[in-house]
Amino acid sequence: MSQLDFDVVIIGAGVIGLAIGQRLAGRGQQILIIERADQFGGGASSRNTGCIHSGAYYPSKSLKAQLCLRGRELLYDHCSKYDVPYKKIGKVFLATAPKYIDGLIKIKNLAESNGLSPLLEIDGPDIHRFEPFLKCDAALLCPESGIVDSYALMLSLVVLGGNHGLTLATRSRVISGKPEKGFWRVYTIDESGKKTFVRARWVVNAAGIWATGISRSTFPLRTIPEAHPVKGSYLQLTGPSPVSRIIYPDLIPGKISERVDATPGIDGKLRFGPSVDAAASYEDYRVADNLKERLTPLIQRYLLNYNTLKLSPDYAGVRPKIKTPGNGAPDFIFDWADEGGWLDLWGMESPGLTSALAIAEHVEFLAGETGLI
Repeated sequence: MSQLDFDVVIIGAGVIGLAIGQRLAGRGQQILIIERADQFGGGASSRNTGCIHSGAYYPSKSLKAQLCLRGRELLYDHCSKYDVPYKKIGKVFLATAPKYIDGLIKIKNLAESNGLSPLLEIDGPDIHRFEPFLKCDAALLCPESGIVDSYALMLSLVVLGGNHGLTLATRSRVISGKPEKGFWRVYTIDESGKKTFVRARWVVNAAGIWATGISRSTFPLRTIPEAHPVKGSYLQLTGPSPVSRIIYPDLIPGKISERVDATPGIDGKLRFGPSVDAAASYEDYRVADNLKERLTPLIQRYLLNYNTLKLSPDYAGVRPKIKTPGNGAPDFIFDWADEGGWLDLWGMESPGLTSALAIAEHVEFLAGETGLI
């Protein structure tokens, strides 16, 4: 590669960056992933419930819908092939009162439009046949959802990529990039304050919540979405889970609201959340104050006979949401810089984990279109 250090520099070692790196390394590309933290996947990729989304309620023809459906398929195959712990347990959408039934109708229509098999409609009194400890006015059952061990998934990508020569550099923060003739200089700074750069033919900015800031420092005159980080905290229920499936109560597609979704984890623990809170920083992982008091009344709307004394604060994460003019809930954005060879990934929030392998496939396609691979 003469004057180049790598074919591709990927910024960010979350599940999306790792998936892209693993896929491109398998194509024979020399890959460097640069991660600011001391290990991979320490941000949004691991601070979630590990839900494998079905793709039921994302806007039709959106990238979120398309990549979620494709990603789910790839993810289940990957987990089976490489012994990554997962369970296909299904998801139940609930309407806890008549006013939420319109939301179920919207979910059902979107699911059909997105190509899912018809969701099973359940009358309120019949929910006990599926989940004895639930109460609701109506429900939908989606069998395609599941849960995955997100750390094991990311570790498998690191190992597979490493088998093809992928290099992972941690504790190094990307400052900006600079285009040169036929390559990019990517400038970094480490924990000691030492600055350096690496050279690569092209760059993928998959830095999650940090992505827009890196884009802005590299392209000060470019139109870049506004970062809108949202903190979500979770409660954990001690003891056996009263539900066997993922439970989503009163979901209104496209609306950001405080959630008390119940997700049985791979570790056997049931978690409720996420809340919606302003993040004091991109790494504000403090569990929100009064979380139990805030979420308990919402949980009691649909869950019967559980001991609130067994609820305790668990963890928090910061979701890499963005805002674009006139759109508070934008789609996934893949955007090439005008200079060429620099691809920004913005707004890679949920369903990013489910979509990760399909996002990697999509990046490979985009790079092929431009002749980079």
